[in-house]
Amino acid sequence: MACALALAQGCGREQTLDVGEFAPYVERFEEASRVNGTPLEVTDLVIRFGEMQTRTERGACEIADNATPVIMLREDTWALMDEAEREELLFHEMGHCVLRRTHKSELNGKGLPGSIMNPYLIRGHIYQKNQSYYLRELFAGSAPEELIYGF
Repeated sequence: MACALALAQGCGREQTLDVGEFAPYVERFEEASRVNGTPLEVTDLVIRFGEMQTRTERGACEIADNATPVIMLREDTWALMDEAEREELLFHEMGHCVLRRTHKSELNGKGLPGSIMNPYLIRGHIYQKNQSYYLRELFAGSAPEELIYGF
């Protein structure tokens, strides 16, 4: 039974943490988890630049059976993103790879994404204005306050 429970976390396999230059984002993700009531430590994740399946994709989470999850980022678009967009993208992909969350495409009454797990990039200025909302929703599953209109 213990191995069955551990299997989901990689029973019998060493965990790998290889995040390189993206370590500050992982640290902010861990801190945001603590602030929002779901403290966690990322111990099994690889983040690197790589090829995407489509030319519009900016990032992707790859999860294979009993393997370390890998976040791939498109380097040319990363270079064009502002800091808020970079954080939003990495937190979205860690939502998949670390929290195992799926996409949520609902919009609120103002037409803004209701979740950081929206399948499309949330523009930096919108994410920045609504960061506390998006982080509470990411870690707690819901956020009590309304999104700020960001356009």
